[in-house]
Amino acid sequence: LETEQPFVLTGIGFDYLEGTFTAPINDGGALARRMYEFCPDIVDQGTETVQALATELRKGRLYFWWD
Repeated sequence: LETEQPFVLTGIGFDYLEGTFTAPINDGGALARRMYEFCPDIVDQGTETVQALATELRKGRLYFWWD
């Protein structure tokens, strides 16, 4: 992911990872789908739709968590 959409990690724990993207999001929809495949909780328990996640990604924040 970092190669395609550069980011810096700002936090990491046993059940989460967070950071900020260092460049504008190239394709928010594609990135949101990819992130959802890796961590469904960010949509299923968070934004509720992949499109809403894509909108959130435009803010430049990277976040994953697992229950």
